[in-house]
Amino acid sequence: MPCSNPNCGCSKKKSPFGTQSLRIERYKLKELLRNLLPTAKKLRPLLQMEEEKIFLHHFKPEIQKAFLWELENLEESLEEETKQELLKTFEEDFLFALSVLLGKKKKSPKIHKKIQVCTGPTCSRKGSHLILKRLVQTLNITLNQPVQGVLLETNGCSQNCRGGPNLYLDGKLLNQLPLEEILDRVQEFVESKELREGSKKLG
Repeated sequence: MPCSNPNCGCSKKKSPFGTQSLRIERYKLKELLRNLLPTAKKLRPLLQMEEEKIFLHHFKPEIQKAFLWELENLEESLEEETKQELLKTFEEDFLFALSVLLGKKKKSPKIHKKIQVCTGPTCSRKGSHLILKRLVQTLNITLNQPVQGVLLETNGCSQNCRGGPNLYLDGKLLNQLPLEEILDRVQEFVESKELREGSKKLG
């Protein structure tokens, strides 16, 4: 981008990638990397490197250099903190686009069953945290991490304080039961058995 100040006397060179195209490609890195993939495949036997390493060690520094050139040659100067934030975003976007291109993006695990435990103030006083702890132990599951299609998570106050502590099994309310029976019901739910009478749908 040429300097906008006619009196400064500087001669800013044009970005090797083209300022306008790079500004667009920042948001289309996947497309940019896909266009570079044939070149990476040709370089693979010459460099004796996998495509991923070619992108990371050869292409990424050049693209980042051009991106940095743009940041330093914007008409309005950027603070160093802002520049570092933009570079960090570029880094994240590049790695994500590369993982998608090379088929290494981790797929989010499918969730087939959801168990929610209310941890609002009233439910907490009535023992919801104890229920949560026992569920983690009984199901051998980690909070907020799907395991074999089952997700155990907490939620805020569900506006049913009088009936708490409250659990929701795929949106169906389960409450006002002894702890051991709650654990049995949840185990049945996880094993795809029908819930017994006594549970009622939320709302």
